[in-house]
Amino acid sequence: MSRVALFALCILIILAGMVQPASAMKYEASVLKAGASFLFSGYRFEGAELIDGDTQIGSIAGVSTLWRWSRRSVWMLVLEADYVQKGYAGKRKLPGVDPIVRNVDVLSDWISVPILGRVHFVEDKLTAYAVFGPSLEFQISHDEDPLLEEGKEFTVAANVGIGFEYELGRHFALQLEGRYFTDITNSWDGGDQYTVQSQRNQAFLVTGGLRF
Repeated sequence: MSRVALFALCILIILAGMVQPASAMKYEASVLKAGASFLFSGYRFEGAELIDGDTQIGSIAGVSTLWRWSRRSVWMLVLEADYVQKGYAGKRKLPGVDPIVRNVDVLSDWISVPILGRVHFVEDKLTAYAVFGPSLEFQISHDEDPLLEEGKEFTVAANVGIGFEYELGRHFALQLEGRYFTDITNSWDGGDQYTVQSQRNQAFLVTGGLRF
């Protein structure tokens, strides 16, 4: 299935998800957020490791809508769309590519569509909560790099995290959230090229936002 078809299917799923909760749940709020993604090299090689990976920092920005099951329920559904940077950094020596060890720092651009459950532990002026669930990941561009060029353009990922919201008034709140993200599916599409066995993007996402 092409990337365009997958993206269209994803949009249909999200639209269907937004229509269905409207009848079964109550719309609670929307959130605009932005922050940083702390990226970890997810490449696994056959034999010697060819990347000595460093933590790399990318960007994330997005919007989400919150739906509550019932007025007194501590559970919510989160429908979200984010722009996320992924990639890797560190020292690399690929056979046939790098004649000597070289430093690399490359990024790819993705649209992430998380569909998450959210449960509140404390719900007051300061709310504490946890989120968890899958996300659909669509690559839209990447830096010129032999490994990124062999990556898949669609993956499925898992997310888990905690967050806090501080009310500013009846209709607004500040949000701070930390979330761990990892691909469930293998994103490597280059066979045994460069002796890569698999690749799974991993990151710790830290965002601040405004709920309204």
